[in-house]
Amino acid sequence: MTVDAKKICEILKTEYQLYQSIYQLARRKQDIIIAEDLEGLEEIVKKEEKLLGEVQKMEEARLELVDTNLDDLLSRVDKPNKQELDDLRNRLVSLTLKLKEQNLLNNQLIEDSLTLVNIKLNLAKNNGGTKTYSKKGLVKKSGSTFVNRRA
Repeated sequence: MTVDAKKICEILKTEYQLYQSIYQLARRKQDIIIAEDLEGLEEIVKKEEKLLGEVQKMEEARLELVDTNLDDLLSRVDKPNKQELDDLRNRLVSLTLKLKEQNLLNNQLIEDSLTLVNIKLNLAKNNGGTKTYSKKGLVKKSGSTFVNRRA
């Protein structure tokens, strides 16, 4: 089977550009998470979803040309195209690793924010009740419980 290495290189270059855009959004997302900007976060997530849809289309186009991974493909192309494909593969691998690290950091920031919100809610719950006196003159605390401690 002959492989159209030029078309595959074009597709991989487009995928690389899309992943670069996703990585830049992930870095911006870090600042937005720290700033607790929910509207900004929602906007970033929508942009990421759109870009990921485009990546999926590119990957489907690549799979129509050749139904194998890049390592196997390298063994099937001629020497002049092999170097370019190898370079693209290495750049994609490096970028996806950076993206994975950034996403892990963003995930940790979100988890830390959620923990902080739960702490604040528990503090509000514990101090939010009103104190009244019972018939015997003892302080009786009443208040609503709106936080599930297991959450």
